[in-house]
Amino acid sequence: WQWAGRGEVVDASAGLLAGGALLLLAALVVSARDPHPAPRRRVTWFGLVLGLAGGVLLAGLQQLPGAMALPVGAVAVVVVIGQELWFRSVLLSRLGVWWSTAVWIGVVGLTAPVHAAVSGLVLGGLSHRHGVLVAILAALIWRVAG
Repeated sequence: WQWAGRGEVVDASAGLLAGGALLLLAALVVSARDPHPAPRRRVTWFGLVLGLAGGVLLAGLQQLPGAMALPVGAVAVVVVIGQELWFRSVLLSRLGVWWSTAVWIGVVGLTAPVHAAVSGLVLGGLSHRHGVLVAILAALIWRVAG
């Protein structure tokens, strides 16, 4: 939308909500149609602690110059769940951590590629090792505390 000259749509809460909802819907449709779903991981206490630590780390990095802009409020919840299901579940299961992070940088983090690379690797690594719920937890903490 920004490249098409409609940056105000992206800046508006309604635009972010629509984008998050579309990612969420796309992830659910692909997951429902996938004959070989990703293995389910049991959420452990260790994974939850790592998710909390990852969220706090990303929130701390948010204070540095060149950080990614974050949605806030109720809109952030839909955006976070949509992004994490799409990037850290659907794409990660098909492309792996490195390539799904590269797509994350290209789609979400072009204005802050270093920050996007760190956040993509942290969230992708959490999802790969401990499941997408842990990545969602970390991303929510990042948004709330960042």
